[in-house]
Amino acid sequence: MKHTTVLLLALLILMPMASGKDKKLVNVKIEVVSDEGMQGTFQGDGAIGAAVGRRVLTDAWTMKVIVNGDHAILTCYENHHPCHFLGAGTYDGELETHRKKEWEYGGDGRPKDPDLWIHYIRPIDHVDIREHWTVSGSW
Repeated sequence: MKHTTVLLLALLILMPMASGKDKKLVNVKIEVVSDEGMQGTFQGDGAIGAAVGRRVLTDAWTMKVIVNGDHAILTCYENHHPCHFLGAGTYDGELETHRKKEWEYGGDGRPKDPDLWIHYIRPIDHVDIREHWTVSGSW
């Protein structure tokens, strides 16, 4: 039992290293042209609706950007965290250059959307933020 526990613990420690080592990120400059967001909400009627409050159904954030001369639309990919609006300007970023077979849609050979991480310092509190976006189209 002790050996099994040690073996499982070793596998759990080594798995993130194995999956993270093949990431090939290329530094890029991202020029934000415009951004927009959409949020769908619902609130029930009467006293129950007032007590429960407003519920957010969807959050979608997209940006029109230019990455190394290519026009692209980015979609926020911060699963359970809100994405931040970025003002027009130029930001540092990292673009994932490899394709992982296990991440392809439905295993039918279609590649997944390219990943892009944008790095910026938020004004006022100067927090260093690195957000995950996906390239979902062009404009």
